[in-house]
Amino acid sequence: MPISPGRTPGRLRLPLISDSANNTRSITVVAVGPGDSGMLTLQGREALLEADLVLGFTTVLNVVQPWLDKAEVRPMTYRDQEEALEYA
Repeated sequence: MPISPGRTPGRLRLPLISDSANNTRSITVVAVGPGDSGMLTLQGREALLEADLVLGFTTVLNVVQPWLDKAEVRPMTYRDQEEALEYA
């Protein structure tokens, strides 16, 4: 299956977002597959290492914990995921 521009396996980079102060940010989505950290792609690991903020369910955050050295980590649940995403 061909991969579209701006997309690599395990990592999806979304367009830049501007906030009210005209600061631009990007959002990267990293898939963790079946929950085995050994299956995380190199691009996914790099994205996590470079991240300022990582949102996720606790079970997912436990899988990616080794790559969250500098990121602010914010767990979320199904009940508060909208609030957590708005925070981002």
